[in-house]
Amino acid sequence: MRHIAIIMILATCSVFLSQAKNDTVAVVQADSSVIHYAITDAGIQKITDTPAAAENKGKAKRFWLEQLKKGKTYFNDSTVHYPRFIRTCYNLYKWGDKTFNSYDTTYVKSTGMNWKVILKNNNWFDFFQCRPMENVEMRFYNTAPSTTIGAYVSFMALSVGYAIDLDKLLGRQITSRKFEFSFTCARFFAEFYRTHNTGKMNVTTKDLKDKEKFEIKNYEGLRRKSWGINAYYFLNHNKYAQAASYCYSKYQRRSAGSMLVGFNVSHQDIYFDAAKATTEFVTENGETVKIPEEELQNETIFNYTDYCLSFGYGYNWVLGKKWLLNGTAIVYPGLKHALAHASSDGGSNYFAINFKAKVGVTYSHRHFFASLVGNFDSHMYNTGIYRFSSVLADLSLITGFRF
Repeated sequence: MRHIAIIMILATCSVFLSQAKNDTVAVVQADSSVIHYAITDAGIQKITDTPAAAENKGKAKRFWLEQLKKGKTYFNDSTVHYPRFIRTCYNLYKWGDKTFNSYDTTYVKSTGMNWKVILKNNNWFDFFQCRPMENVEMRFYNTAPSTTIGAYVSFMALSVGYAIDLDKLLGRQITSRKFEFSFTCARFFAEFYRTHNTGKMNVTTKDLKDKEKFEIKNYEGLRRKSWGINAYYFLNHNKYAQAASYCYSKYQRRSAGSMLVGFNVSHQDIYFDAAKATTEFVTENGETVKIPEEELQNETIFNYTDYCLSFGYGYNWVLGKKWLLNGTAIVYPGLKHALAHASSDGGSNYFAINFKAKVGVTYSHRHFFASLVGNFDSHMYNTGIYRFSSVLADLSLITGFRF
């Protein structure tokens, strides 16, 4: 109504302003804001933007981009004109952060920084133990660890990076590959992983009947492929922050732990070519012997999928202002299904029991952080005829900078 009244007053006085066509009139309102009107042949019209105001508005719209180039963000400042899509994404993130990522601040505190640059060195080993035949036990272990070196950039919950295999860096044939993706928030953790190993392994064979022990160097008859989906919920999510130990986006201010409940689906595809084990064996006494081929099966295949629930516990020990120690242990009971067309024992179902453990030591000081993380993942297979257990263990050295 105020604007209508102003226009009516100006219209009434237009006879006195007939000489002022194409001029502008500035009207100061009660709240000190200024509205511009133009006097034209068509009458009096409101000007939404003067040239100077339009230029300033353009600068304001570009301000977020200029600041983002400098590594700064002002999402909480409503006067910064972010594009609608970016603002919508941020509002969605803010809702999710409040719903799924809120903590008791006496126990957990945010770092207050959205960006991270991370360098990571990962070293992993495979270990297998099986009984491919009666009274024979075999153990396989890597001749050397599989090593990757990578660099990553993270913004809030998003991360992108690249890791290179050390064998590739040294010009050697790549025999082991690993892919991992994970997401962590206050309430839950989820991950997907995939591994592939065809590298040389050392093999120790033990005759349980005659108590003889043999050893094979650089055995190439074992191939392993695996993938898994793992997710669990933190029951004490208000006080326990796994992100403080493994994502470096939170500070654990007081020691706290939490029960973990969830599910796990994993697949193991393991091929054992016994024919390649007919090379010479070295006994504990240094004698060289050879097992006849007719005593060995040509191949054994363990191809199965586990469907499990998960139960565990994680705890963060605060060791002063800069040090944090985490220990997490999870057991996975469930169903093991051997694929009929691809497994040595046909399409059978068995009870599954798997185990996983994680340990992390983290040093954090202002923007800088460094961490040593160890993982242990074990899968066991026992049908009465075949026994097989596989272990994947890795050790990572991580360092980075928050800003």
